[in-house]
Amino acid sequence: MAGERVDGTPRSHRRSSSSTCSWFGIPEFNVLEQNVTVPGFSPLFPQAHCTQDGNVCQLVTGEAEINAASTITALVHSPKFNLTQTYFLIAGIAGISPKLGTLGSVTFARFGVQVALQYEFDAREKPANFPTGYVPQGSFAPDQFPQELYGTEVFEVNEDLRQFAIQMAKTGKLFDDAQSQQYRANY
Repeated sequence: MAGERVDGTPRSHRRSSSSTCSWFGIPEFNVLEQNVTVPGFSPLFPQAHCTQDGNVCQLVTGEAEINAASTITALVHSPKFNLTQTYFLIAGIAGISPKLGTLGSVTFARFGVQVALQYEFDAREKPANFPTGYVPQGSFAPDQFPQELYGTEVFEVNEDLRQFAIQMAKTGKLFDDAQSQQYRANY
């Protein structure tokens, strides 16, 4: 693997979420030892950040399926990585109920769910009897089972890797003060 050593937060990540930067500064694996620019990665996040031995890397795909698809495709086809020997931490943005966590909380879902395979009515235009504007693909109402299944709607995450990430994340400290609590009360 080739890349230059950078001791601070990468410039491309100064604008990214706390979920990205939470992987920086962990003594057990410093993912800022190598910063590898990969053609095809998002222009906003053009690098994978890796440990010196290349066993653990972190990347950001950017928002939306198109950015995730193009970044992961570029990763898989890149000759810069041995994917049989490297774990990748892929930063993403999701959410947590403000009743359960604060801003910047890290969560580890058991499943990844594809939500783009649905129809959505604007809330101002949805039929009055619809409790939501989301309608499953090929269906005519929110409470109907999807009529078109592609087999890619749900993926289960590797449980051993998920548990490892949970254990590592437990060492992080989130800043939570009265101002943060007041702000999240809006949601």
